[in-house]
Amino acid sequence: MRFNVLVVEDDFVIRKFLSDMLEQTECSVHAASNADEARKWLTENGNSCDLVLMDVGLPGETGLELTKRIRNMEPPTRDLPIVAVTAYAMSGDREKCLEAEMDDYLAKPFTFDDLLGVLQRHLGDR
Repeated sequence: MRFNVLVVEDDFVIRKFLSDMLEQTECSVHAASNADEARKWLTENGNSCDLVLMDVGLPGETGLELTKRIRNMEPPTRDLPIVAVTAYAMSGDREKCLEAEMDDYLAKPFTFDDLLGVLQRHLGDR
């Protein structure tokens, strides 16, 4: 079974890095470089999405703000697991992500094994 993962990341290099890593697993990758692209894709394809990897520091509407908007969408989109992918690794940052209703937290830099752990936690039972 292939999983559909939406990567929301404004930095091309990190977006490509994540996409390449995910393609080595059982994932099909869809990418968005900002909140508008992500919302549009989720509106059209949310029923087929299994996981969102969300950059917290998006320009304009942040990943935290976008997460709140996703949580107000119709099911099943609003129930998608959303994982913060962030360079913010200071004390309290993880809690801010979880308070914004993100489901998990992946701090940059991360390893392939870190990403596999996230996939296992959120897609492993499917």
